Amino acid sequence: PILKQHCYSCHDGRKQTAGLRLDLRGRALKGGESGEAGIVKGKASDSPLYTRVATNDPDVRMPPEGPGLSEAEKKTLKDWIDAG
Repeated sequence: PILKQHCYSCHDGRKQTAGLRLDLRGRALKGGESGEAGIVKGKASDSPLYTRVATNDPDVRMPPEGPGLSEAEKKTLKDWIDAG
């Protein structure tokens, strides 16, 4: 639900900004045009998906507009990635 609410408008089957698709597990793990994995299983701190939603830097934060993820949503996403 977190990805659907905050990410799918730019990264789903209809639109893949920067080549990143998050509605399919394999594509989310593969990543986008950057060539690096979007999610590194078991390592949220090494996962661009997590680091982009967790940062306070407005130049790299995702989603780029709106309030972003709540602290609880960030923790849930981190725990999910860390669990592999």
